[in-house]
Amino acid sequence: MEPEPESDTKKPWTPHPSANKRTKAQKAADAVFIEEHHLRGSNPYKIATLLAAVRPYTLSHTQIANDLLKLRDRWLRKADDTVAAERKRALVKLDKMEETLWDAWDRSLKDELVRTMGKVTDEGSGDGAGQAEGSERKSDNVRKVNRDGDAAFTRQILDIQDRRAKILGLYAPEKKEVTGANGGPLQFQEAKPLTDEALHEVIRRHNQREAEDANRAAASKVVAASA
Repeated sequence: MEPEPESDTKKPWTPHPSANKRTKAQKAADAVFIEEHHLRGSNPYKIATLLAAVRPYTLSHTQIANDLLKLRDRWLRKADDTVAAERKRALVKLDKMEETLWDAWDRSLKDELVRTMGKVTDEGSGDGAGQAEGSERKSDNVRKVNRDGDAAFTRQILDIQDRRAKILGLYAPEKKEVTGANGGPLQFQEAKPLTDEALHEVIRRHNQREAEDANRAAASKVVAASA
């Protein structure tokens, strides 16, 4: 009986058996390990090798990549929460500053009493000998000044309102036109396709790197088994 031909459709990927056997605590510890080494620049192949050296189980590089996707989703959510909290904090501070400036503006509209101090010389009683000379005395003059408000406060209030609008994204994005040299059109250079020699070199380096990663993983397993 002739064997049935293999189907061209690829089978759906299934996780490594070790990945399903991990406890909740092990998954959390692995997430910390994967995050630390990913931030150091390690790829999933290298992380899988490093993890196998310190764990009683192994994870495939595909499982490592899936864990990295979950970590990146967590980073994005955390970043969104942080930005939202900082935006709210900035808006509250602007509200408080604007309230203080409005109070200062109201005070600057009120009439002001201005007091001037000076000296006044009194004239003498007359001419001739024995007549008293002119004397000086202090002068205290108080007058009311009508004020129209300090324009510095209005400028600061408008600045705060502008900052608030930018934080909330109320302004339309600015349109910028990018030009080439001396205001002319941009010049684009068509990319040249890879030659067969260059393409073969890229494939050779990729295969060599995968082989080196596989050899390191096998060596780590041997060391872990003999320990």
